[in-house]
Order: sequence, then C-alpha cells, then structure tokens
Amino acid sequence: MDFAQAIVDFDAIVDCNEDTVTALFAELNLLYAKWKSSKNKSNLAPSGTGSMNFIGDTEYLHKRKNLLSQLLKYTSDDDDDDPETIPEKFEFSLGNYPNPFNPETIIRFSIPEDSNVKLEIFNIRGQRVRTLVNENLMRGNHQAVWNGIDENGRSVGSGIYMYRLQSEKQTMTRRMVLLK
Repeated sequence: MDFAQAIVDFDAIVDCNEDTVTALFAELNLLYAKWKSSKNKSNLAPSGTGSMNFIGDTEYLHKRKNLLSQLLKYTSDDDDDDPETIPEKFEFSLGNYPNPFNPETIIRFSIPEDSNVKLEIFNIRGQRVRTLVNENLMRGNHQAVWNGIDENGRSVGSGIYMYRLQSEKQTMTRRMVLLK
C-alpha cells in the first residue's frame, strides 16, 4: 500500500472540504495512513508533502478517539428522524470508514427524498463485484456494510474498489482500498 500517496490524497480532502463529516472521515484516514507509514519507514513521502510526520501508537490512539467522538456528534443515529439533519442535496457522508479496510467497511450515505437507490461495488477494471443496495429507501441517513465478498460468496483480493450510489436523479462514485 502506498501510504505516502494516501496521505497526500487525504490531506487534500481535509484542506479543501467544507462538509464537516467528509473532512472528519478524511482526517481519520489521514491519521491512519500516517500511523501505518510510521510502522513501515521505507514508505517515504513524496517530495512536497509538508504534512508527512510519523506518529506512534499512543498518539494515534488518542487522536483517533478524539476524531471518532467528533464524528459521532455529526453522524449520530439518534438524529436520523430529525428533519434538520436531512441534507439539502443527495450526498455521501464521505462514503466508507475505515479506508483502507480489512475485513469490512461501512458505507454511509444520505438522500434528500424517497427514491429508488442502488449501491454497487466495482473492481478497478469496472466489473461489478457486488450490489449492496437495490431498493426504494426513505429520505435520510443510511448505511451498508461490505465485507469484501462478491456476489458469488467468494472473498475478493486486496486492491482498489469503486462504489457507486445511484438514485433516480443523481449518481456518485467513490473509491476504497481493501488490504489483506
């Protein structure tokens, strides 16, 4: 896994994202990538990555705990029925966590109105691996869990996977990394 590139990618998301939940998920992923990089010192950062600093286990666990508590304030299931928490537009709450993941990841999304929704996983070649959701859903916050298993019940290999969320009005695609 190229944690140095992941650090650059997640750092960019944190810096330029106005959505609090998206920024918090990216910050969690950035923290994880920095921690894993410190475990594997040979995975050096590309030049020009100012935020590349290695962290130890204690610092990682402390920062992770703080980020998760912040995230829970914004994604609490207690608020799912509160109309004020329904987004104005169709969006992911930054898709999946954890990312990279093993053995499973949670994909969170929100929809502003009742709609037929399809959530599918694709491999890097664009081949559909699995359909997680294909049904009418009520507006609000939803989640699906993917455990790295394809439609035939077989475990898929490590790699980059795309997940696509489609409604009647919009389609969004994100990427995730499965590490085994």
